[in-house]
Amino acid sequence: MDAQSIKRPRLQAPVLAITGSSCSGKTTLARLLVETLRTEGVDAELVEQDSFRCRSKGNKRDGRPSWEGPQFTDWGRLKDAVAAAAIRCAVVIVDGYMILDSFEQCPSLASMIEGVLWVNSTVHQVKGRRTVFPRAWGSAANYAELCVWPAHVEYQKRVGPHLEKIARTVFLEANDSREQRLQTAFCVVVHWLEELETFPLKNGVPEWRSLQNLEFGPQI
Repeated sequence: MDAQSIKRPRLQAPVLAITGSSCSGKTTLARLLVETLRTEGVDAELVEQDSFRCRSKGNKRDGRPSWEGPQFTDWGRLKDAVAAAAIRCAVVIVDGYMILDSFEQCPSLASMIEGVLWVNSTVHQVKGRRTVFPRAWGSAANYAELCVWPAHVEYQKRVGPHLEKIARTVFLEANDSREQRLQTAFCVVVHWLEELETFPLKNGVPEWRSLQNLEFGPQI
């Protein structure tokens, strides 16, 4: 697929979300996916929910400070960033641990999302990857098990009904390697973009030549 094959008949690019628990590997996947799409000639842009954090006083779990929750996102700024990116590029990938809370927090952002890749994980994986935490929790492992993971479970329950409103949703397995996740995500996204008439596939099969050149660092 080369840059000349890209077609943009739409006024705005499709917006595809990648979500899952903090420390599930979703941000690593989002960054590698955008890099791969660009290598394949797709004008992709990444917007990360974590770049739009805001202060929220008094948010606690079990009496201790917590960073987990939709109240820590500046939803208006995030929506504006996604909308601006959708004018500039062929596809916007939005990475967010609670991005689907936009259905309640910012419906105008939620209405842009046309597909979701949900990165599954386990509490053990999240505990193993967590490195930062509020001091009151004593350790990153405690914060992950007693705060991050329960917040994620609540998020799943909260946004489950909203997933039914999105025509395209794929769940990625917790035990897949980074390479397996990336290959699945790439193929799924390319077919979604073809379905959305963003660009045509060559012979109906996505080209796959760039994985060997990628460097796989720690998952975040």
